[in-house]
Amino acid sequence: MEAMMSSGRMQMAPLYRLLAAEIVSEAFNLARNELWTQIRSGTVNPVALPGVQDQAGFAPTKIDTVMDSFIAARVAEYAPGATYWSEESPRNTYPQDGDIIAWADPLDGTTNTFTFFSGYAAVLYFDRFANGHYDHLAGAIAAADGSILSWQHYRGHGEVFVNWPSDMAWPGLRSPHTADEGSPPATRTLEIIPNAAPDHALQPGEVRSHSGVASRIASVATTNTRFHDLNQLFDLRQDDSDDKQSRTMLATTAGNPLGAALLLGQLGAIVETRPVKLHDAAYLLPLALLGGIVVNPLDWQPIDVLQRFAQTPLHNRHIGPFVAATDIEAVNWLSKRRRGN
Repeated sequence: MEAMMSSGRMQMAPLYRLLAAEIVSEAFNLARNELWTQIRSGTVNPVALPGVQDQAGFAPTKIDTVMDSFIAARVAEYAPGATYWSEESPRNTYPQDGDIIAWADPLDGTTNTFTFFSGYAAVLYFDRFANGHYDHLAGAIAAADGSILSWQHYRGHGEVFVNWPSDMAWPGLRSPHTADEGSPPATRTLEIIPNAAPDHALQPGEVRSHSGVASRIASVATTNTRFHDLNQLFDLRQDDSDDKQSRTMLATTAGNPLGAALLLGQLGAIVETRPVKLHDAAYLLPLALLGGIVVNPLDWQPIDVLQRFAQTPLHNRHIGPFVAATDIEAVNWLSKRRRGN
């Protein structure tokens, strides 16, 4: 029976990875078009609904509900029978053995979307509920940089993929300068050039930070409170003598939108100073499959990511605080700057 279940998982996981990648890539383009439509209309991101139970952040806005409805419809179409639970929708029923659960954060980083036009992502991952816990199958994250990070899991092992699809394109950018009042605005399209080796599968041990990247840190620290939390934990000041490669760099946008940068070794570590909802840390799943490091910065004890995601509560599903890195170099770099050492 165990062998049959394992075989079934190996067939299910790739299917759900492909479904998740397809859905978030479509949702990503929808987000950019909705962003552009709202900006042109002059009515930017109005609040649409009161917050749902246990929701982190602000109440859903129009773009959140548009994205949520789209992903829910796609899950219903591509994975009929799956239960859809999202950041924007309430969860009122307990799953039964064999249920497929689609967890989504339709737009992770709504404020970033309308502030920077970047730093946001669409997140979707699938679990199978069995024996009282969530058995992770696969997932995908489409980020504002055009990358699609996807993964599939077989009982503690799996594969991770990073894509930059060539068909991603901004909606038409209209120039304010025209020949005369009666002529239509000029339109141009920006396209992302595809990478040379699309859909490259990353193997455990392949992703490693190179020299100097350990000092490039990202943390959600755009508010005074979050920045204070980070400063209380770590002294990230740099010396004027630091050269460019080893210079401390701090990005105050982090999480799912930077998952590909972390996994490809361009970012040293992501720091979360407070517990975050599991869907806000979905990138930890592929990191764990690649043998990455996730530790609690308060005591430097390791965090079992897959076990934490398997927890059963419908609400209060959190992880953190944590430091997430591809290897020990960035963790060591941060440990030397931990205040109170």
